[in-house]
Amino acid sequence: MSEMNSDLLVVTENIVREFVLENLPYDRNKTAVLRDLEGMTGNDLLHTYLNWFARIVPSVPRHVHLSQSLLMNPLLSKYGREYGEIRFAIEKGISLQPFLSRSVRYGYDRTKGIAKNLRKRRDLDLMLNDWGIHHLHLSSCVEDDGFVARSDYILFAIFRANHAFLIDIRPHNEEHVWARKELFRAILKSWPDYDLIWRLEGIEAGGENADEDAEFAERHVALRQAGVVSPVVIDGSVYVGSGGLSTAGTSWHSGRWTATIRRDLANFFSRWFNAPGGVRSEVLAQGALLPDEVNFRFFIQNDGKYGALEKERGMFLKLGQIVF
Repeated sequence: MSEMNSDLLVVTENIVREFVLENLPYDRNKTAVLRDLEGMTGNDLLHTYLNWFARIVPSVPRHVHLSQSLLMNPLLSKYGREYGEIRFAIEKGISLQPFLSRSVRYGYDRTKGIAKNLRKRRDLDLMLNDWGIHHLHLSSCVEDDGFVARSDYILFAIFRANHAFLIDIRPHNEEHVWARKELFRAILKSWPDYDLIWRLEGIEAGGENADEDAEFAERHVALRQAGVVSPVVIDGSVYVGSGGLSTAGTSWHSGRWTATIRRDLANFFSRWFNAPGGVRSEVLAQGALLPDEVNFRFFIQNDGKYGALEKERGMFLKLGQIVF
């Protein structure tokens, strides 16, 4: 490996570590948590950050789609005010964090003991990382910590780059609500062509009995909590979630974007080290001027844009856009 390549690795490693340790929410008073994070590589830290970032939903305006199940659900009318506030935030690109679980305050957490226990990890949303489905609390009462009061009913949704697919409203305390087949059926019935869940081609299954749904949900949740992908059979076809759950409880999207961002950062700093004049000219063409002394940092904006941030003037050079 050349000296320049070694320098690039050191630079990208350091700026990624600096960004994550500064911006990831975690309990800075917990020695064990600090020790874990300090011992992680830049890749692992970025993967951890992106797992959290997927949970808070990048703040971009989206077109809202309603499922047939939601349109027919009388709870949509009952919670019209709360639903309206969420929809307004989605369409305007306003942060949805107040409506999310309070566990999003933990970008990294650890469980006691040696055995893996994904269910108790507050930094993991296993339904999201498995099926790509978020849940939002239907409440208008914002409490002192910035989150709305926990509600009896929750709204399930899938978010894509410029679209939001609102699936249904279900009771928060419903048994195994996080793996009800009704949610998956609603997705397929309303949006069969959007690839919101993935059909396993060439695999067929026998018929299904509605009475087996509760048993399926219980088994599905147990496997998910162990980090195991569990397919679902609907109308004789086999489907898996678009999250791509890993044995660590994270989504394959976090790993994919970790590799993409590290590659883009390495390419940028390679250009900056080898031909800084070209980078300066590109910035000047956009109507800005880099100072003589430049201290680039790494940064991810709330809308998912990531790039190099010039520290002194706060100038942001976009390198890409995170899309889950």
